[in-house]
Amino acid sequence: MSSNTTLAQGLDQANPNRLCDILQKLGLGTLLTPKTAHIHGDTTVYLPLDPPALAVTSVRVVNPGAGTGVSGSYLVQDAGGTAVDWSGANAPGFCLLSADGTTLEFATALALVDYAEVCYIPRTTTDITETFNFTSV
Repeated sequence: MSSNTTLAQGLDQANPNRLCDILQKLGLGTLLTPKTAHIHGDTTVYLPLDPPALAVTSVRVVNPGAGTGVSGSYLVQDAGGTAVDWSGANAPGFCLLSADGTTLEFATALALVDYAEVCYIPRTTTDITETFNFTSV
């Protein structure tokens, strides 16, 4: 492995003398710590995620008795999709994850939502295509 390589290349090459440096730079502890974001009634269709999400594992919206059609489970699409409210009858709704992983977008404002929960795996703040200068080992 050359002394200047990307973090992704370094992971692929799996040199045991350099893996510790790569994993530390990527923040392995952050990546292995699932996060949960909560919201209690908001007037927006956007739910902020901090830190940004790499992958969303579940989205659940609870809205007892308000009748707005947003209650239920949601699947996540990329930002190019179409957000769709939960329609009942065991059909999930669809929300959109922004390209940078910082927000989920719903079709309907969450103003009457009693509670929303998003479970996700956070993304690293380091770009995996970043060049990393390894000291010779």
